[in-house]
Amino acid sequence: MPTLTTYRQAAAKLIGPYRSGTATSGSNTTVLEDTSWPVKSSLSQDDLFVDKFLYRPSATDADKTRVVATYTPASGYLYPDNGWSVAPYAGGVGESYEIHGLIEPGVLHECINEALKRIPLVIEVTLTPASNLYTRQSLATYSAWLTEEWQVRKVGVLPQGSTDREQYKPVPRRGRVVRDGSTLYLEAGSFETTDTVYLTCVKAAYYHCKPSAGTWGDQSGLALNTDQAMPVAEWVAYGTLCEVWLRYGQLLDQTANQRMIRDQAAAAAMFTSYAEQCFRLPEIELTPIRAWGPRG
Repeated sequence: MPTLTTYRQAAAKLIGPYRSGTATSGSNTTVLEDTSWPVKSSLSQDDLFVDKFLYRPSATDADKTRVVATYTPASGYLYPDNGWSVAPYAGGVGESYEIHGLIEPGVLHECINEALKRIPLVIEVTLTPASNLYTRQSLATYSAWLTEEWQVRKVGVLPQGSTDREQYKPVPRRGRVVRDGSTLYLEAGSFETTDTVYLTCVKAAYYHCKPSAGTWGDQSGLALNTDQAMPVAEWVAYGTLCEVWLRYGQLLDQTANQRMIRDQAAAAAMFTSYAEQCFRLPEIELTPIRAWGPRG
């Protein structure tokens, strides 16, 4: 599954300028050396990387981000504005690094998480009834992301003894989701406390992330470079680009406002295109319980 690194690099390529590479053995706490082209070059391009963000994904937080103060093409030297506590080449191994031209990587991470909030997923969650006397079940457990009634699309139940979801299909139940203050409740009649109730829901991808060795939904958003989310990288990248345009439109294009508007619209169109390709809103199969007999 895509990681924060995957999303950051995909978005950075759209925003530009962007380059990734690996530090070589001449690196120390005051310089990052890269002897590969085009960093090492015979061209007179001393200002090519100056004032760009120099990002070391594997470094400690204090060493992660710097600005390139000086660049020497002939030697492939990138000098940061402030030295590092640990060199980008240690123990015979060079770290990967990235150069970001416009948006600082930490800010880019914020925009990635904002994009994940706008990307829907279809997931299934379980609910264990608290009592066989209750005719409504609180959904407060999912209150961080389950905020609207329409997000619950289908409800089914597996009784005790048939709880293997891979083997059995939950029996559909009629009902509805209602709001009481800030809490949503499922009104679908009573359940046995040994039943397992399955809810098919729409959930923002931001709330369905995980660390590399975790379980989906363990965390909200991506913090570490190895954290994972479900949406394809291109979808998130264009969503991130939309967020960057909203926040930093004048930085991306300071000279042609009409072009800025057009490019922002193009980014939004691509985001919508990936949404149409990757997501289908399930039909609502949670139909209300009918009341029979004469009206009182």
